[in-house]
Amino acid sequence: MNQTTAPAPQENLTKQPLKPFNFKVIFPLILIVAVLSSLITYLFLQSKYAPQTITSTIPPTHYESSQPYPKDDNTDETANWKTYENIENGYSIKYPSSQLARLICPDEELILQKRVPGNEQIDEKPLPTCGRDARFDIEVQTYSILPEELSTNKDYIISKEAVTIANKTADKYIVVPSSTCYGMCSPEWREEIRLVANGKTYTFHLWNKDLSGTFDQILSTFKFLE
Repeated sequence: MNQTTAPAPQENLTKQPLKPFNFKVIFPLILIVAVLSSLITYLFLQSKYAPQTITSTIPPTHYESSQPYPKDDNTDETANWKTYENIENGYSIKYPSSQLARLICPDEELILQKRVPGNEQIDEKPLPTCGRDARFDIEVQTYSILPEELSTNKDYIISKEAVTIANKTADKYIVVPSSTCYGMCSPEWREEIRLVANGKTYTFHLWNKDLSGTFDQILSTFKFLE
C-alpha cells in the first residue's frame, strides 16, 4: 500500500531587514587601533634610527711623547751648584760652576767670570791680583763700614729700590752713564745690591746684564752661617 509522504514544511525565506550601523560603538575601537598603530610605528622608528653605543674591546693605545715632562715647580735648580763659604764674614752662597768660573785673588772674596772659549775646563783660576771696572761678571764683597751712598751725579744716573736677601731688606742700585758723561764712563750698565746685617755691609755686583737671571738665582742662595 502506497503511503504518501507529506512535504516538509518550508522555512520562511523572507529576508529580515538589517539593523542600522551603530557608529557610537565602532568609533572608540577605531580610535584605539589608530593610537596603538601610531605608538608601534614610533617605537619601531626609534629602535631603528636611534644612535647605538658601541663597546670597544680594543685595548687603549699608549703614545710616547717626545716632549719632556714639565719640571716640578719645587725643583731646586741650585741643588747641584758649587757652594762658596766665607767663615770670616759669616755667609755662604752658591754659583753654577758649569757656567761661571771662579777667579781667586788675594784678599778678595767671590769673583766670577762667565766661561768663554779657552776656560771651559777651568773651575777656579788663581790670579796674582784682581782689577775692577767691569773686568768681572759677578762679585761679592763685604765691608766692615757702610760704603758711601750711591746717588745720581753728572756722570751716572742711579736708580734705587728695595729687595729682599736672606729674609732681610737690601738696597738695589742700577747704574748707567748719563748723556753728559764723557771719557771713561764704564761700564754702560751695572747692578749693585747692598745688604746691611750683623754689623757688616754685604755687596753683590753684576757687571754683565746678560746674566741677570743667573744673578738673581745666586742671590737666592745667600745664607748667613750659624
